[in-house]
Amino acid sequence: MAEIPPGRYAYRFSGFSMAPDDENPFALVGLGLITVDEDGLASGFHQATSTILTGFEAKPTIRRYGITGTIEAFEAEMKKARITFTSPEQTMTGVLALVPAGPGRFWLISQEAKIKDGPAADEVVSGEFVRLDPPV
Repeated sequence: MAEIPPGRYAYRFSGFSMAPDDENPFALVGLGLITVDEDGLASGFHQATSTILTGFEAKPTIRRYGITGTIEAFEAEMKKARITFTSPEQTMTGVLALVPAGPGRFWLISQEAKIKDGPAADEVVSGEFVRLDPPV
């Protein structure tokens, strides 16, 4: 089974999202730093920029989130990350599927997104985790 070794990772993602109470889709991009410990616990931060895809008066929205979560076995070579994203404006939870993409690299896709105390959000993102520090 592919393991995600403890350490510090940079990650990036991009895709599309639609809030449960809105009819307008958004483009979404982001990057961040995450630390994974020996028990699969993850912590860090990311910054995301989104912009509405309809209309002529769209303005990008930039948010910085603190992140906490776990990374666990999923199936075969896959891992599943369950992450909570917290900013002053909102708290969201997300589930990401990860697969190895070379030494110290993992590709990811979103599987689930939910705004705290709300319905699931319609979100499709993909990205990559890249290890920054040498193996322990």
